[in-house]
Amino acid sequence: MSKGIELGESQIESLMNGSTSLIVPISDTEDGRYTFLDYTNEHEHKSTMVDAFIKSYSSLQAGDKEVFVKEEFTKAYGSYNVEYKLNSNATVLYWQPASEMTKEQSRFSIDIEDVRIIRIQDFGFDEVYGLSVTEDSWRAYSINSPSFVEWFDNIMEQYEEIHFKETAERITLGRYEDNPYVFLYDAKVTTK
Repeated sequence: MSKGIELGESQIESLMNGSTSLIVPISDTEDGRYTFLDYTNEHEHKSTMVDAFIKSYSSLQAGDKEVFVKEEFTKAYGSYNVEYKLNSNATVLYWQPASEMTKEQSRFSIDIEDVRIIRIQDFGFDEVYGLSVTEDSWRAYSINSPSFVEWFDNIMEQYEEIHFKETAERITLGRYEDNPYVFLYDAKVTTK
């Protein structure tokens, strides 16, 4: 069975602009994930502990191949043609949620080369470069610039909306100023 990952519009745009990395927030749930991650930073067996955390909590693992990207889309009745909400000018009454997208309907697949855990404010030049924050002007971003902060906060909002919209309690994953932990996936992206 193929794995799929739901992404918001900001992350889809990044893939379209040549991104080689994806970020997925790590929620700080009641089980004390942040406390554990903070503890591992000081521990002599840090790499082993982080590897175990990734294996337990990350839906994607290094070495995963042909993970298909799910996004909002529509398909005309009886047609095989798929139109994607992100770059559509069509007036559509109903966009199908990303969760309903199949591998055959997806326009991107990714191979996961590496999985890391990082706090968002610890991003360096290489991490921002890999995210392809904007099409032509990523060099203009400094980590603390309002545009990078807005971009990151937008991703967090989209992720919350996609993954927690049906939850009784709204889960807030944090904003840039909260310095949340994220999974950083280094990936090879293929357009179908």
